[in-house]
Amino acid sequence: MDFIVESSIGDGGPEGVGIGRLILTAIALLTQRFRQRGVRSFLGVATVLLVLSFISPFQAAETIETAVSLSLMHIAAAMGIVGALAREMAAALRLSA
Repeated sequence: MDFIVESSIGDGGPEGVGIGRLILTAIALLTQRFRQRGVRSFLGVATVLLVLSFISPFQAAETIETAVSLSLMHIAAAMGIVGALAREMAAALRLSA
């Protein structure tokens, strides 16, 4: 489920908010299924994606302060989403063992 918001950054058009969560969930499922250390692999991929997510705020923001605050919001969102998915993956591993 995606939520659409009007953005004041860039062209001001609607942007999907839930796509990142959907992609991370798919990565979590794939690493859990096909990698021996799924949680560690997932955290590595999520970290790389977090670093890549810093590109757009610095391209779209008009000031460095705006870019930094947007990047901090990416970190906050990643901590919640990635943390919850990693905990669920670890719990599933404990149940299956």
